[in-house]
Amino acid sequence: MVKILHARWISWNSDSAENLVLKETGEDIVAESKITSRGTKPFAATYTIVCDLAWHTRYFRVDLDSEGVVKTLSLEGNGSGKWSDSSEIAKSIDGAIDIDLTATPFTNTLPIRRLGLDENQSQEIMVAYVLIPELEVSAKRQRYTCLVENRRYRFEQIDDGFVSEMDIDENGLVMTYSGLFMQV
Repeated sequence: MVKILHARWISWNSDSAENLVLKETGEDIVAESKITSRGTKPFAATYTIVCDLAWHTRYFRVDLDSEGVVKTLSLEGNGSGKWSDSSEIAKSIDGAIDIDLTATPFTNTLPIRRLGLDENQSQEIMVAYVLIPELEVSAKRQRYTCLVENRRYRFEQIDDGFVSEMDIDENGLVMTYSGLFMQV
């Protein structure tokens, strides 16, 4: 049986919007989304993320149009932190299981669902951090702490000290990400 979820987010300052379709098929989990931003660097982006049933990222692709410049980034992963592509990007993110796209709160769902943290439990992870609209990729250390089981998490970007809290719904999708995104 296929489970299909729809979510829509806007940025805190309302300059970007996202529409997501999430499909859980029994064989894999596929997220497809479109983001538009009218911010200081306007862009339109579509992305696809495919995870196995344990929420390990196996594939992602981002197609981006920023001020008439079209770019694509895609990588395949083995679910254990090894990535393949035709550039040096894969080597730079070796060990990252999750993908973190800066323009969406959805990618926080990936480690939240994969880790399954109990209340007051935390875990440090490494992610493939994709800066949008630049499509620059780097490895980043992050920490997720479950504050209220299946409801509230603290997110920390360890290398730069960024800390925020987020509330999630019963599906692990972000409802509010303090100062950044809200589900509408």
